[in-house]
Amino acid sequence: MILYSVDDQRSFDNAQTMRKKIERAKDVESFPMVLVGNKCDLANKAILTERGAAKAQEMGCPFVETSAKAGVR
Repeated sequence: MILYSVDDQRSFDNAQTMRKKIERAKDVESFPMVLVGNKCDLANKAILTERGAAKAQEMGCPFVETSAKAGVR
């Protein structure tokens, strides 16, 4: 699972880097992952749902948004 905060552009930008680090650590070219946008309860998102979904498609993995605070999954 690669998690980013919907209010933090930097965490979103690091998603692809994290994927590469995981694959390097596992010593594989591909590893099952899911991209998760956290804090989806926030009204002022820096990363819109559509951008998260597009990034996941680019990475070849499923995408979900969640909020621990609001209990959204």
